[in-house]
Amino acid sequence: APLVESSVLMISISYGALIIGFFTFIYGTQQYAKWRRRPRIDEVLDAVLNRLSDRYTMIHYPELGMNSPEHVLITPGGVIVLTTKDVSGRISVDGRRWRQHRLLFLRFFNLGAPSLGNPTIENELQMDRLEAVFDELALPGDIEGVIVFMPDEVEIQMKDPESTVVHVSELFDMVREIGSEVQL
Repeated sequence: APLVESSVLMISISYGALIIGFFTFIYGTQQYAKWRRRPRIDEVLDAVLNRLSDRYTMIHYPELGMNSPEHVLITPGGVIVLTTKDVSGRISVDGRRWRQHRLLFLRFFNLGAPSLGNPTIENELQMDRLEAVFDELALPGDIEGVIVFMPDEVEIQMKDPESTVVHVSELFDMVREIGSEVQL
């Protein structure tokens, strides 16, 4: 009986390690893809927004703890949290519900690629985190959120999205529009 119990324990530990290793592998491949890409997303955003005046400031990857925004744009009229998605293909959004339309076998072979997740919730969590920091520091300012899709090969079908959604090619005009509307 002790041999059976130790075998069951070893098998349980092995499966636990296998599951943890699988998720660590997926996370690692996503981080590798994020940082090895040239140009990186932060470099693309800088290039797209370089025509903005000196009154605009972009902050990439601020260290604010859990749910930190990846990109924060400070404008004359407020702050914009940019949630970027490096996901291509056909994507639909209906209110708060997002869906990436892919064949099942492509989903399996694309495990290390960036995932769609729920950009609306991600953007809201990032805005909430920034707002908490603003409250802690007693800083004024309106915070807006924008979801930005990076690849040229993305087709977004929108039906009453709860968030502002743009392709990176539309970002400059949208920032100018939001930057002039929101007032501190």
